[in-house]
Amino acid sequence: MQSTSPRTNHTPPDPPATSKDTSDAAANVDSLVQRGTSLGELQNVIRELQQLHDFLHSEGERLEQEIFEYAQLSKSTMSSTRLIADNMLHWKKADANKP
Repeated sequence: MQSTSPRTNHTPPDPPATSKDTSDAAANVDSLVQRGTSLGELQNVIRELQQLHDFLHSEGERLEQEIFEYAQLSKSTMSSTRLIADNMLHWKKADANKP
């Protein structure tokens, strides 16, 4: 994983694939094979599939990092909120004990 910000270090080669894109790709491969497609065309398909694989892998890593950062932020927020609530309770008790 790279040390730069996950949001700025990746430019996908193509728009993100959907399940429709995946099924379309499978249909295209099947169609190419049935037509007796040349080796060069099959290598292009393989290259595109590898790019899609690489993109999905990098997106998975980016999402893992985003989730980790969110969990850390959430934990920090809960600790801060608990500290503030405890201090407010302490101040309220101190105020109630004033003569």
